[in-house]
Amino acid sequence: MSIYLEVLALLTEKKKLFSDFESITETMLFLQVDDLALSIEKRENLLQEIQGIDTKLHELCLHNQEINEALHHEGNANQLSPDAAKIYDMALNIKAIVNRVLKNEEPIRTHLDEEKQRLFDAMENLNKSGESVAGQYHQSVMTGLGGSVAPTANKFI
Repeated sequence: MSIYLEVLALLTEKKKLFSDFESITETMLFLQVDDLALSIEKRENLLQEIQGIDTKLHELCLHNQEINEALHHEGNANQLSPDAAKIYDMALNIKAIVNRVLKNEEPIRTHLDEEKQRLFDAMENLNKSGESVAGQYHQSVMTGLGGSVAPTANKFI
């Protein structure tokens, strides 16, 4: 198999992984905290696979200037060989997916912060309720503050 076909095959796999990554990212805007954690883990696994592909691509293309230029969109695309032009186009498609994912990252961070605040508020409300241990402790401390905390010297047991 020629190096061009190997690179193209790796790029095709990388595009599929980034498409999966994009799909997961889009759903994260509407998930609750438990599901968000699972989606973050799935994204992390996909990124590890993508990193492995990038390592293979780097090793394959280390000494091939034409493929490197096609992968990094350097030079004139019209002057590339047909095989390198396919690599150029596939790499451009991958960059488009990455751009869409990056545009969704800020709204996802905002959603994560909102979910975190929602959970914090819920825990705070639970801790303040009379049924919780923390609530009972808080109530007893507040009730006992009116009197002396230390025993008086005249009390004998």
